[in-house]
Amino acid sequence: MLKNQVQQVSYSRLFFSSIRFISWKLWCLQFVLVGLSLGFLVSKRMDFELLLKGLTGLVLFSAIFFADEVFKSYTTRMWELEQTFKYDLKQHTAMKLLAFGIFDLLFIFFLALAAGHFFSGSFFQFALFLLAPYNVFCIVLFSVFTLFRNRLTNIVLWSTSGILVAAAIIVSSLVNIYQVPLLYWGIVYSLTLMGLIGLIKKMLAITREGSFYEIEN
Repeated sequence: MLKNQVQQVSYSRLFFSSIRFISWKLWCLQFVLVGLSLGFLVSKRMDFELLLKGLTGLVLFSAIFFADEVFKSYTTRMWELEQTFKYDLKQHTAMKLLAFGIFDLLFIFFLALAAGHFFSGSFFQFALFLLAPYNVFCIVLFSVFTLFRNRLTNIVLWSTSGILVAAAIIVSSLVNIYQVPLLYWGIVYSLTLMGLIGLIKKMLAITREGSFYEIEN
């Protein structure tokens, strides 16, 4: 029992230790996105589909900003310094992913609640409309970064992110995805959630050089 309590304290210290290294500018950017999303909802100048596309875009940008922070050790080649800390780079990365995941989940739930208040539709419906694209986006984003693990730079990160956002805009303009039954949205969300969890586990397998390694089959 005492061992479990010590472990919980250690995890708590690790979590808050990792948060301390996150730039305050990043949190300011995130709350700017929250403010913009509120502005979209309150204005009511957009139709239903355009509003959802706008909210989805803001959620994706939130993921991009967080990804930039998570991979900063690799884009700036600072993993050697971070590995001299009390906790290793893998632990700090895991805690950052946890903190950012919690924030984005709360952000999406907040948007779904607010959208349900201003527009006809349920919380579950709006949540799926935002969570499914978010999962797909993160899977593609993290997969590309894993492939470029040894050559990861800010140029690669932001170029890839821009291409993904542009692709999402093109697809949403060509296909009326919001007419797809919610059952299929739920299936996509469930499958992508499992895929995202598996990919994150793979990403956290870090070599002593500080780069991702490929897990042997």
